Amino acid sequence: MRKLESSIKTIAIAAAFATSCSLSTPTFALAIFGVNEGSVPGTQANTFNADKINGSYNEVFTATGANTFSARTIFSLGSYTLGSGGAVTSYLNGPEPAGYTAYAVATSSGIFSVSGPTGNILNITATSSSLELYIDPNSDTTVILPGTGTGGITRTSFADDLRLMSGFNGTGEGSGDSTRLDPGNFAILFNGTALDPSGELYFTSPRPFYVGFQTNGNFNPFNPAPGATTLQQGVANLFFSDNTVPEPASLALLGIGLFGMAAIRRWHPNA
Repeated sequence: MRKLESSIKTIAIAAAFATSCSLSTPTFALAIFGVNEGSVPGTQANTFNADKINGSYNEVFTATGANTFSARTIFSLGSYTLGSGGAVTSYLNGPEPAGYTAYAVATSSGIFSVSGPTGNILNITATSSSLELYIDPNSDTTVILPGTGTGGITRTSFADDLRLMSGFNGTGEGSGDSTRLDPGNFAILFNGTALDPSGELYFTSPRPFYVGFQTNGNFNPFNPAPGATTLQQGVANLFFSDNTVPEPASLALLGIGLFGMAAIRRWHPNA
């Protein structure tokens, strides 16, 4: 399978908000979407419906100033699920030659503030976020996070990778209290989403497809010092919603894991 090696820990949105956030963004219902895995080169024909994709993320968050941040994130897709029926049979993360892997890379920037008697409360607002979702037919891509949240994510052996979709105009917020045992939460809504030709073949329904998405998740509390970089990782879910029709619906990454939870692939920080 693909080795996603990364100094990642930066799902911009996740790490930034990964500090135990309390959300003030709307909640979206899960919506069913169709998948055609036969569109992936080397993968056998298999079609199914799902309403959520489970996965994990790694992110690097850097405080670029007294109250500004920049983050980079890599999200690793794990499995599809539908309702209460559990996992859907899929070639995602299956063995070669029929198996394939999938990942997303994200960038985010915005502002933050620290409050509380001991500086224990962190509030974050993402003013600009973007995300790209890829499939790796040969499961051989290496994805590497930069050493800081201002650097660029790099990839090797990705010539065969197919970009399925991109999200842009993302904004959101999160907050958390480092004195609490529960993690922080965040939510980012992408007001624009575009399927690439490969995405049109892979995501078969609905038509027209959802044109917006949301990313939600949890993170470990931290107190960002100017110039400091924080690494975050956790579990995340990706789903679509048709609640905002005809406006952009939502695709959401619901990060529900805590810092230290195992990622699906091997991630190695960039030296």
